[in-house]
Amino acid sequence: MYLETGRRVDVLERMASRLAPDGWLFLDPTEHLGRAVQWFGSGASGVYHRREAPNGKQLLGSLGP
Repeated sequence: MYLETGRRVDVLERMASRLAPDGWLFLDPTEHLGRAVQWFGSGASGVYHRREAPNGKQLLGSLGP
């Protein structure tokens, strides 16, 4: 994603809010999450799983409980 830092965080937060609690995000291994790492835990290179929202924070537009 070729976005400025603030936009990247916004987009990744929205993506996290739309993923199922056990959902996965696949990015090119050269991409990075930057500050959005708080919403994703890492697996293999470029593979991330959704974390619970940090500090009990509700994710933007979250569909889940």
